[in-house]
Amino acid sequence: MRYRLYVEECDDSVLLAAIAESDLEAFRTFYDRHAGRLLGAATKLCRDATVAEDVLQDVFLQVWRKAGTYSPERGDVGGWLFVICRNAAYQVQRRKKPEVQVETEPDPPPEDIDAADPEWAVTLERSLSLLSAPQRQAVQLVYYGGYSCSEGAERIGVPLPTFKSRVRSGVDRLRRALAMK
Repeated sequence: MRYRLYVEECDDSVLLAAIAESDLEAFRTFYDRHAGRLLGAATKLCRDATVAEDVLQDVFLQVWRKAGTYSPERGDVGGWLFVICRNAAYQVQRRKKPEVQVETEPDPPPEDIDAADPEWAVTLERSLSLLSAPQRQAVQLVYYGGYSCSEGAERIGVPLPTFKSRVRSGVDRLRRALAMK
């Protein structure tokens, strides 16, 4: 019991040094101090409580394995833990991301374009065929499917910045192709 009281009074860098020496009591104390805050951060990063629990487990597994790598000169313990948590969250999300099948055949333009001006519909369809498959898919989801960029990115399983880049570059390429017509 006396040892437990001593461990609870130690600061985090002392606990990490003890954890590096495989001190289970120091690990328990360290876990009790930081698990709640890290679970909250992981939940915000993952937006899923179950995934956040997996992340928390990964974080403390890494703390157990890498406690000896902590260096107070490089930052405080909270920052070190958050970096581990963020990296673990990204890793877990990457592992759980489904394989995405990119469509190779473009969807036809909406019927109302065909009805309004058949020649324009053919020109637009030809211009869409100039886009890469990922660009075409992104443009079609946003402009034909009515999806927001974040919904489109989620639907095909790519990061939002990647999806926005595909839409932007696809629209630019379409604009140039249609200007030549």
